[in-house]
Amino acid sequence: MIVLLWGWLLGCGIEEGIVSEHCLSAEQHVVPTEDGAAVHLHRHRAEGPPVLLVHGISSNHHAWDLTEDRSLGVYLASHGYDAWLLDLRGHGDARRDINGQAQRAGWSIDDYAKYDVPAAILRVQEETGYEQVAYVGHSLGGMVGGIYAGSSLEADSSLSSLVLVGSPMDFTDPDPVM
Repeated sequence: MIVLLWGWLLGCGIEEGIVSEHCLSAEQHVVPTEDGAAVHLHRHRAEGPPVLLVHGISSNHHAWDLTEDRSLGVYLASHGYDAWLLDLRGHGDARRDINGQAQRAGWSIDDYAKYDVPAAILRVQEETGYEQVAYVGHSLGGMVGGIYAGSSLEADSSLSSLVLVGSPMDFTDPDPVM
């Protein structure tokens, strides 16, 4: 836990005004969702196909973007992929809505899949001109991607690939601990 906190403090998450240069160069996009909330996208621009990176529970885009040499976003961009790091509503820079007001609580994982992911993908499509977006989700982000892919009519045409990292997808075990 201390290592994770230290990594966050060394990364883009410092609130003392000392921010890594690679974070300052990332484009920022506040994106409204269909249900009135907002998500936040951090873009490490490149000319190649877009990749959307979605964080796990109790996390935000910094999980993918600790420091310049420990950033999947920077790595992907340096290899030609247009990297987009998503803060789901209530996480990271998406704790506030489009007007700067604190976002209401009480949403569900289904809201992330039904509203947040489609809004993010649409913005990425509009900005890049690509019809399809590669999706990489960790833990909660993977679960959200799985729900989106399984329940959205647009998923087949909007996703070029879906990568789930450390994401539970089967909840049929009768053992409540599992």
